[in-house]
Amino acid sequence: MKRFIVVVLMILAIFNFNELYSQVKGIYIWPVSFYEERGVEKVINSLSRHGITDIFLLTKGEGGYSIYPSSYTYKEFYDNMPMDQRGKNFEERKNFMSDTTLLTQILNTAHAKKIKVHAWFIVSGDKNYVENNPGSEVVQLHKPDTTNYPYPAISRGNINLAYPHYKEYFFNGMKEALKYPFDGVMLDKIRYTTLLYSYDNIHISKAMRSGVNVEKVINCAVETLYETKDDKNLFFQKYRDGDTDICKWIEIKKEDIIDYVIESRKLCREKNIPLSASFMPEGTYDVDFADVHYAQNYEELSEYFDFIAIMAYPKSYGQPSTWVKMVTVNAIEKSSCKIWTAIQCFDSVSAKSVFDQIKNTRIAKADGIAIFRYGTMTDEMWHEFHNGMNYKIDKNINSQIQGIIYNGSGTTINSWIKSMDVMLQTDNIIPILYHQCELQNMNVFKNKKFILIPGGNSGVQAEALEIRGLANIESFVKSGAGYIGICAGAYLAGKGYNNITEKFQIINSIAKDIKHWNRGNGLVDLEIKKIHPIFKDIKSKNFSLNYVSGPVLEPADLKLSKYTELAIFKTDISNNGATPGDMMNKSAIIESKYNKGTILLFSPHPELTKGMESLLINAITYVSKTN
Repeated sequence: MKRFIVVVLMILAIFNFNELYSQVKGIYIWPVSFYEERGVEKVINSLSRHGITDIFLLTKGEGGYSIYPSSYTYKEFYDNMPMDQRGKNFEERKNFMSDTTLLTQILNTAHAKKIKVHAWFIVSGDKNYVENNPGSEVVQLHKPDTTNYPYPAISRGNINLAYPHYKEYFFNGMKEALKYPFDGVMLDKIRYTTLLYSYDNIHISKAMRSGVNVEKVINCAVETLYETKDDKNLFFQKYRDGDTDICKWIEIKKEDIIDYVIESRKLCREKNIPLSASFMPEGTYDVDFADVHYAQNYEELSEYFDFIAIMAYPKSYGQPSTWVKMVTVNAIEKSSCKIWTAIQCFDSVSAKSVFDQIKNTRIAKADGIAIFRYGTMTDEMWHEFHNGMNYKIDKNINSQIQGIIYNGSGTTINSWIKSMDVMLQTDNIIPILYHQCELQNMNVFKNKKFILIPGGNSGVQAEALEIRGLANIESFVKSGAGYIGICAGAYLAGKGYNNITEKFQIINSIAKDIKHWNRGNGLVDLEIKKIHPIFKDIKSKNFSLNYVSGPVLEPADLKLSKYTELAIFKTDISNNGATPGDMMNKSAIIESKYNKGTILLFSPHPELTKGMESLLINAITYVSKTN
């Protein structure tokens, strides 16, 4: 019997080992790499040794040139290259890249090693097409102090996807490419490029025909992009809060993206091959940003793809490697297709970074990993790639704390982004960011340990969340989860002050003189009143936090247990008609139980106070472990 058990355990161990190495591992590769490595076979053999299962082969690049015989092949690319740019070994490189059998060689050699090859198409970038087809370029928004009119942006080669002849040209090229035995299609740059572009006659005409106030849209974009710091989020806030004209403008751009995706899917289904895409990472956690800048939405587009690869490049975004884990988990939560994570192996990233990215991608349980890109991989990077794939992550996975940050209507972008950034300083907290519409679904709370309601306007938050969203949060906390309210989130949890907030009362507190809530901003002094785990990194009983008109908390008369006062105000801010001295010795940080759940409210902002971020980290850990 014991021998039987040992054999079973050995089989399971082998199964787990094989499961580890059976995870799909892709790599993006430029065709020129085959020239630089002196041959197709050498490259494919190297990829096979490293366990690569899928190649994303650049088949149509941003320059417009292609690796398959077409109207603009590598031969034309090299023929048109200026003499001063041709460099060493120009003719040798030209002859190699212009070989019309090169693609067949790559496909046959890869297939012999059981490696799949996906045709990688750049969609909204085609410098050759823009230069030769006036009107196909995107139109850039004007700066107020330079001109009164938007103007064509030709030099970058960004395509206006609403330009009808480009669509015909693009798909004719895809059809030609799919005459070869590709194993899939990868769409890249399937998006627009920032709010700065797309003010062309086609989009303006479509918008005006739909009743959009185009002048209002353009003025809002100008204010957002070129005016004061106070206006830098204006377009995003109006979009988030449902402004009809702003939303319709973005919807028109989204329709362009969907048209290309649907047609690509149709061609792939005819060939019975998968369709995938490379997406920008912001849409995993900041839907408004991605919709406005890129017209690229994970939830809406994922139904058309077999998988999406997130371009989660931490160095490019100035983020720690934990950010890779966060964007991957958020993408999985918001998408209906499989999610791969593309890791950054360019821009002189360290080999250690490669290991950290792989580790965090695996902790997030991505469906696949893709290296960007082959030509930049060093021996040290490959070594750390394998170390990351071999790393035993069970303990890391089990230690993760997943929770929700609400970033919908009524929140200030600075507050929720800074809260997210604080959580990324740890190895075991994964924030999932949701809008009000998503919190209407109780399923999104599954397996989460806490919810954080950040600063903003609690009345607008309550109105956006509606009775159902608030009821879901209440049930979530009641069942044993944690609630952390900062500023507006602290107003929201206490005794209600209108017919919606009165439906959500989970702590026996009230905001003093709510009529004069706008007391002002500044650094306030606090005094610790009770030794508590959230203060474990604070060496003195007196400390300071940034304050932005947060509630001055007092006990209420609700049929709930009394709250515990953790810290009080020791300085006062009393602008805009507030009574001087009202803040003194009143509650600033409080705790209470709500059935099985734990509530922590912060009137001031730990996430906005440099050097005090550990308060928020400790608070999350505390409310997540006390239930």
